[in-house]
Amino acid sequence: MLASAWKIACKDTKQFWRDRTAVLLAIALPILLTTIFGSAMGSMMGDGGGAPKKVRLWVEDLDQSPASREFVASLLAADGLRVEEHSEARKGVRNGDVAAALVVPAGYADELAGGLIPKVRLLRDPSQFVAQQVISGNLLPLLAGAVLPNLGSQVMGSGLSQLGFPDAGLEQAESIMGKTWDDMSELVAELETDGAFAGAEPDSAEPADPESDADAQDSEGGGGFNFLEDVPELLGVVSEDVVGNDDPDDIPRSAGASHAVSAMAVMMLMFSIVGAGASLLEEKDGGTLQRLQLTPAAGPSILVGKLLTLSQLGLVQLVILFAYGAFLFDVPVLPHLGMLTLISVGLVVSSTGLGLLFATACTSRKQMEGLSTLVILVMSCVGGAWFPREITPDWFQTVGRFTITAYAMDAYHGVLWYGKDLMPSGDVDGIWLEVTALFVIGIVLNVLAFRFYERRFGRTA
Repeated sequence: MLASAWKIACKDTKQFWRDRTAVLLAIALPILLTTIFGSAMGSMMGDGGGAPKKVRLWVEDLDQSPASREFVASLLAADGLRVEEHSEARKGVRNGDVAAALVVPAGYADELAGGLIPKVRLLRDPSQFVAQQVISGNLLPLLAGAVLPNLGSQVMGSGLSQLGFPDAGLEQAESIMGKTWDDMSELVAELETDGAFAGAEPDSAEPADPESDADAQDSEGGGGFNFLEDVPELLGVVSEDVVGNDDPDDIPRSAGASHAVSAMAVMMLMFSIVGAGASLLEEKDGGTLQRLQLTPAAGPSILVGKLLTLSQLGLVQLVILFAYGAFLFDVPVLPHLGMLTLISVGLVVSSTGLGLLFATACTSRKQMEGLSTLVILVMSCVGGAWFPREITPDWFQTVGRFTITAYAMDAYHGVLWYGKDLMPSGDVDGIWLEVTALFVIGIVLNVLAFRFYERRFGRTA
């Protein structure tokens, strides 16, 4: 028995190594995926333990004063931010072009000169929560380090002067208050490093009453000191979420659920359709394809039949998945049913073309499985199905932008989260480009699949 088993193993091993494409894919797939994951995670966590990838922040300066230009210059010099000046900051955040934008309002310099803390408005897209943390963490030292050291002495100087403090000692008093502010900034930085602003509450000799504590939190509008939220507010930052639901507590869940359902719909649809398209190779190996080609007027109708079958399979799968997402995660499917149907048809057309192209171009099922797995996983990774593209390297985003996954993800997320329609409306962009790209890609892939079919199988009869 062992001798027979050894001979069978030798035979299977020889067959595997003879298929050079399958061998190459077996080696190349893990290497390529490791490279992609390493690049993406390295950018998020910091290359070699260094600083993470810079996050884009749009800045709109409506004051255009020397003081506001100085503040914008300090933003441009920030290590963790890639600051760009734009005139339509709100529109950029509203359409998901950027995670956040900072608006310096008119009158900024007057408030600063008057000894007040000048207000700046931070427009945010709460769905890009990772970028929000990076932006808040970088804004804090800029506000405290670039604006408030001078502002602190001005505020105190104005207050002392109003209280009748002698003018002869006013300059020295401002200097003392400035040093006090510097010491306070160092203390804040030290406490931040120690994690003291993580929402922990001070120890108490008496146990707290849970009911009274909850009532106090409700009345104060929070559950502890949030460093990245509360300190910027004290420093003049007025945050505004310009995208999302009316209920702020539901925004992160809705954004995450919409992204997750869209990502799984796109990736699993491509796997299912490509796997079903492999039936063409199975019929060829089993002789069924040759018998079908002997029937009258067979020709390309065989491939058309495959196309219709795969399209039905894809649409049914998408209907089930989105219905499940709407039921379990409250994904807003019904309000956008028409647009979601249009996107889904475009996605099915492109995915069907991809599956048929693999089935007609590959010489064996093993080759098709390896190549299709490689292509789909890479597209899912760089296209934004696994993690947000905005936190990945620039080359990562450039490559991923031109994939089926990216076009479908941007269209689905644009409808479900940003409330976009097919054509632009007001400040909200349309998704016509993404939908058009899906249909164009699908038509091109299907045409290529039919040509490969005619070249490889059309002359069998």
